[in-house]
Amino acid sequence: NGSGGLLNLSVKAITNGQLPRELCHSHFTALSVKNALVDAVRDLRPDGTRPDVNLHDADVPLVVVLRGYDGEKADVSLYRCLHSGGSLHRRGYRSGVGDNNGSGFEEEDGGGVVHKAALKESLAAGLLLEAGWDKLCAAAKSDGLPAVLIDPMCGSATLPIEGALIAADIAPGLVRIRSNSKQGNSNPHRTPPAVRWKDGDVDEWKSLLSEATLRAKAGLAWVQGDSQTYTGRKNCDIFANEFNSRAADLARACIANAGFSGSIVLNEGDCIDWNLGGDADD
Repeated sequence: NGSGGLLNLSVKAITNGQLPRELCHSHFTALSVKNALVDAVRDLRPDGTRPDVNLHDADVPLVVVLRGYDGEKADVSLYRCLHSGGSLHRRGYRSGVGDNNGSGFEEEDGGGVVHKAALKESLAAGLLLEAGWDKLCAAAKSDGLPAVLIDPMCGSATLPIEGALIAADIAPGLVRIRSNSKQGNSNPHRTPPAVRWKDGDVDEWKSLLSEATLRAKAGLAWVQGDSQTYTGRKNCDIFANEFNSRAADLARACIANAGFSGSIVLNEGDCIDWNLGGDADD
């Protein structure tokens, strides 16, 4: 109604297909939409105040999508995002690791270096679920036999880390909160935009966080616990190997950032020479 408090905002534009020349530049289009919105708010308020812009952690992150240009007009859709701080496929454990000096590696948006052929974290998790890794972990909890995951060419350890997250029942959002807190910036994941809105349920969000934290603690304790069936084995054994020394350094840093230095065993060398130990009957 023009008399309440002001939330800050951000606008991102996504263009699809052929569009008028004036709308082809996504940054200019986003800027135009932002200006129109803040001017409308200013005109609505008696004090003429405009909302601020926050590109890192907006209270109201907006995405405008343009598509379907027929020579006269284009379809425009404006969406309000439930979260900010970048794409949710990024868990945060790659942030602040490595440098991109050398071939085969590149810097991600938001910081962190990955191999150019690195899997998206969400794709790695999906592949593991499709392979039945979650079912194997569930069976291990009931029959006492260790769940074992082996990645002989792990790159920056995306598959082993995602496997550990699944085994330990750790919500990816908890990793984002933990990783972002280390960087010293405001944390867009601890209190997402949807919770800051007028109809946001802060108590429900805190309850969900508390439940997820308790599940993660119990899950991690199980992963790191000793097997009751095999002496000297853990409930969940995750082994990773990488030949490239730079990739192995990234893997080591990512594993540490994710909190799995004690759960994932990383070997550096040629996988043909990799000795996993154990006997033929294991």
